[in-house]
Amino acid sequence: MRWRFFVSEALNSIRGNAATTLAATVTVLIVTFLMGIFVTTGWWVYHYAVEKRNEVTVKLYLPPDYASSVDKRGEVANDVRNLPYGVKVDDVGLNGVLITEAQTERVVTLYAEPWTEPSGRPIYAVGKIEAAGTEHSSAPVRLTVDAAEPVAHGPSPMRPSLNAEH
Repeated sequence: MRWRFFVSEALNSIRGNAATTLAATVTVLIVTFLMGIFVTTGWWVYHYAVEKRNEVTVKLYLPPDYASSVDKRGEVANDVRNLPYGVKVDDVGLNGVLITEAQTERVVTLYAEPWTEPSGRPIYAVGKIEAAGTEHSSAPVRLTVDAAEPVAHGPSPMRPSLNAEH
């Protein structure tokens, strides 16, 4: 008979607090949903920023006559100038980094030798329009060579990392 008392009191309590219980449950579900969205978005933004931090985009200015007319422009030889000692442009052909008549852009890779000293300096790209014999420079971009961090796995050599700030 005592158990009947306890069961009836429990049921009365549940009936009396149903609205509060439902509100608390819905609140927990909404907060869990929002946390999932914000954590996922924050994770994506962080990794996107880390990926972009190690990229450098340099845009050359070409006069409108040459930019719009492929026949007039011909090939554009590109060069990256004012690089620190030990940093070089990878995959350079005999005539430098060329943008052919069929291309509108070109991706180049900068390589820092393992012994390169940490430093920072402005660098800039120069495009030479071979048909006209003129050179056009980009705005300077700050290149920072950081000290290499030791790698805990594998026999790969330590390489300085390259960071650029616009």
